[in-house]
Amino acid sequence: MPRALDGDDLPFSAYDLARALRLLMPRRRAEREAARMAAVVRAAVAGRARAAAAARAGVRDVARINPPQWVIPDDVFLLLSLVSPAYEARVDAWRRARVAAPGAPAERWLRDAWGVAPPARPPRPAAEREAAWAAHDASWRAARAGMQAAVRARRAGHLT
Repeated sequence: MPRALDGDDLPFSAYDLARALRLLMPRRRAEREAARMAAVVRAAVAGRARAAAAARAGVRDVARINPPQWVIPDDVFLLLSLVSPAYEARVDAWRRARVAAPGAPAERWLRDAWGVAPPARPPRPAAEREAAWAAHDASWRAARAGMQAAVRARRAGHLT
């Protein structure tokens, strides 16, 4: 399996992104867009490592210690979930981790860059966690159904 672009924060490869994008666009364009997204993610990962090293070295210049971020449109994750049942399971695991611990990437940054543990958050009650997941999942399933219809329309020749 190709290497993930950003470990746990984005456990998908450029190949995975291209497979997903091919559902809505020609192969060459999908590969070009996936390569562009992968380059952005890799640059952010490298910048995050540089920012963490600067912070550990005692640098206090915000421009050098602020970690860069990547953003991939939600539509790409919707498309990833449509590639196959295995991809859908991977996307669902990724989504569940984001909903269960929304601050995890920032907390990892504090620990890695500054060597400090973030303040302990009180645990969320199980009912609250499940309610948050149910709301997120309902919205996701509705968006996924819309994306699935768009993919079917493209395959039928109704989208260019």
